[in-house]
Amino acid sequence: MTSKQVERYAKLSQLIDKLEKERKTLRDSLVEDLQNGTECPKNTPYLLSLVTSNRTTFAWKEWAQSLAETSDKLKKQLNRWVAEAPETTSYSLRVNPNPAWKGQSTTAGDARYSIDLTHHTR
Repeated sequence: MTSKQVERYAKLSQLIDKLEKERKTLRDSLVEDLQNGTECPKNTPYLLSLVTSNRTTFAWKEWAQSLAETSDKLKKQLNRWVAEAPETTSYSLRVNPNPAWKGQSTTAGDARYSIDLTHHTR
């Protein structure tokens, strides 16, 4: 381990934190725009689509602790927890290559990914 490596790691960590905060702010704004019906501009190499999915907030840790305490109540307790777990709405933004983009070409390496921009609401 060298001091340069430590310094580089610290600087990268700081940059990542800064970029993640910036990404979250921009992401929240983009999700809000898409929820309000704003269309994604077509003159960019990427298109955003808003994907909505519902999820439960089932507490697996509590379930495991109960299982460790007693297995007799397990089925009833599990069914109760699952039934009582509230559903949340989750939004994901997927970054896709824009086939109509007339500018610079995109490469498979920078265009074929889905960014995890999941936001949960209750």
